[in-house]
Amino acid sequence: MNTSNSVSSPTRRIRRIVVAPLAIGALAFSAVACGDDDSSSADDIVIVDAWVREPADGQVTSAAYGTITNGGDEAITLVSASAPIDATIEIHETLMDDDGVMSMQEREDGFSIAAGETFVLEPGGPHVMFLDVEPAEITGTIDVTYVFDNGAEVTVPAEVRVLQADAMGDMDHGDMDHGDMDHGDEDHDGHDHGDDLDEMDEMDDDPSN
Repeated sequence: MNTSNSVSSPTRRIRRIVVAPLAIGALAFSAVACGDDDSSSADDIVIVDAWVREPADGQVTSAAYGTITNGGDEAITLVSASAPIDATIEIHETLMDDDGVMSMQEREDGFSIAAGETFVLEPGGPHVMFLDVEPAEITGTIDVTYVFDNGAEVTVPAEVRVLQADAMGDMDHGDMDHGDMDHGDEDHDGHDHGDDLDEMDEMDDDPSN
């Protein structure tokens, strides 16, 4: 009997030592699996044609554009964005009143994208606004991160481009009253969003474009 006890006791100790690392490993695997679940929602979101507008001389504003496709089974909402630059970044919408006056304002509730649908951020339409930028930072390629209400974050490289004269499509720039541009009740520290649209008009007036 004593011989039996002397053999079984070390065996029990060995089992206790082995089980503990296995339990830790199981917890680690569970944490990784949860991380994979969290990131799977981002896999359903595809962003292409991402680009950032180069500020014109004297401007301290820019904007990011692109095409977002929701490949998931549920609607998502673009709620914010970020970039590694010194700027205030907001989600903006562009509105046109009955008199043909265009205005831009922050879209605080974001933009909803239905399952299987595509949403376009474009000049003259919804966009990610960069306010009070350092123009020297807006060059080359900028990594823009789009944040959604389901916790997904998608970062895409966005090439900095000069805004083309025809970027506003069929919109008649002559109908825009830039002096009366209404940018909502937000002051943005005195920043004039109208610079974006003034730049477009100047390009239209330039015969080289």
